[in-house]
Amino acid sequence: MVSTQAIYSVSACLRCTEREMVLTHQRAGYPSILPQANVLVIGPSSSAYELLRTILMRRGHAVDLVASDITAVESIERYDLLVLELDPRDAGAVEQCADVRVLTRTPLLVLVPETARNQGVQALELGADMFITVPFDRRELVARVEALVRRDRGQWLPVQAG
Repeated sequence: MVSTQAIYSVSACLRCTEREMVLTHQRAGYPSILPQANVLVIGPSSSAYELLRTILMRRGHAVDLVASDITAVESIERYDLLVLELDPRDAGAVEQCADVRVLTRTPLLVLVPETARNQGVQALELGADMFITVPFDRRELVARVEALVRRDRGQWLPVQAG
């Protein structure tokens, strides 16, 4: 029989507030929710980068930016997550997902405009792990980023019996 502390689920993270999540994790004996993640943002918009950088740095993550050419990034494997911002005016932007998959198995989160959700679906078909529409909810973004990093690292939060 498996104890409830041994069962892990991402959905537990999504049901808790950030404070509850920290407290639950600490009570279970884990030192922190998630060690710092290295995130690379790929995209044309410096304003989106600044917003992502601010949000993720508050959670303790390091964030870098590269314009649009993912092949120019040296040591891409040092990143825990790639965030690709798709330009809806660029018909070939979705193809970057396939380019990324050729280079690395690092989790890929794609940002798509709310008016171009079909690009998000195409991104999933070409190798993205998840997409989120812009504008996005800050908490949803953080939850998705940290869920992708946890899954890649093989870490899960304990489910609380209740």
